[in-house]
Amino acid sequence: MSVEKDNKKNKELLIIACVLAISGFISYLAIILLASYAFGEGTKFGIIMAVATVYFCLIEFFALKVEVDAGYYECRKCHHKFSISYFKALFAPHILTTRYIKCPECGQNTWAKKTISK
Repeated sequence: MSVEKDNKKNKELLIIACVLAISGFISYLAIILLASYAFGEGTKFGIIMAVATVYFCLIEFFALKVEVDAGYYECRKCHHKFSISYFKALFAPHILTTRYIKCPECGQNTWAKKTISK
């Protein structure tokens, strides 16, 4: 696969991950608001909350998988570009697509930013 096609694919995957994450969050909030309006407090509301939370987690885990598969993370200290595993991404502190992880090249913990190209 050419570099240009790879970059285009990574960009598309990151857009898909963002759309999934945002739509999952918005639909989760909508379900909560509608359920609280329709049922108030009680057993039905609790069941709907549990189902909505499972739904939200599944969508967000899938969006994270798509994000991890697309592009690379760039170390802010040595500028090495690298990929990480799903579980490292899942448990790493993050702000959007910037994650606090250890660079495999320099061994420093840094806020590595997601990049599309290598």
